[in-house]
Amino acid sequence: MRVVLWDEFDVAPDVEIAPRLWCAECRRRTLFTRDLDGYPVCRECIEELEESHV
Repeated sequence: MRVVLWDEFDVAPDVEIAPRLWCAECRRRTLFTRDLDGYPVCRECIEELEESHV
C-alpha cells in the first residue's frame, strides 16, 4: 500500500513549500520564497513592492 501525502495533490512538484518565518522588514510571520540567487524573500514584501510599482 502506498502512502500519499496531501502535498502531492495540492502543490505542483516544482513548487517549494516555504516555512513561515518572521520577516525583519515587515515584522510579520509570513511565507518565504527563494529569489533567483536562492536567497529567502518574504512574500508579503514582494507583494507590497509589486503593488507600489503599478
